Amino acid sequence: MKARIVDFALSFSKKQRLTLELDADFRNQFDKYHDCDVEVTIKKYSDSRTLKANAYLWVLITEIANVLRESKEDIYFDMLKQYGQGGAVSVDERFEANFRRTYKYNEYLGATFLNSKLFKHYRFWAGSSEYNREEFSILLDGVVNEAKQLGIETKSKEEIQSLLKEFDL
Repeated sequence: MKARIVDFALSFSKKQRLTLELDADFRNQFDKYHDCDVEVTIKKYSDSRTLKANAYLWVLITEIANVLRESKEDIYFDMLKQYGQGGAVSVDERFEANFRRTYKYNEYLGATFLNSKLFKHYRFWAGSSEYNREEFSILLDGVVNEAKQLGIETKSKEEIQSLLKEFDL
């Protein structure tokens, strides 16, 4: 969770107080944890991927789309299916629209009834903006290999590793 340290104080009892400003809604977690000890780790925030690595991913996706005469969005979804991160889920039909809005990259697998309720089954993939370094690296490696198979010139392994160097694992 992204946060900013806004205050630090030392009490008379030598206890230290750190005040954080959080970007995300913490109300539910507060109710759960406010009366107990918690373990805290603080490290410098970094985006889950570098802008340069992401830009290069989209350069290759655009090149692949041009060669195959398909849309960039279709190629991106194909690459997510082959090299991306996701899962499968069964969704009560009442929540299907919310699920599909939340997980843009999904495929319908079928439906079943359970206790007289209709459940729709989906395979879904997270967009690459949600990936950590390892996950993004797998996706980028796959896209690079696809591009090479189509005769598209790609950066060297060293150049690609340089693009990924700013990731925190």
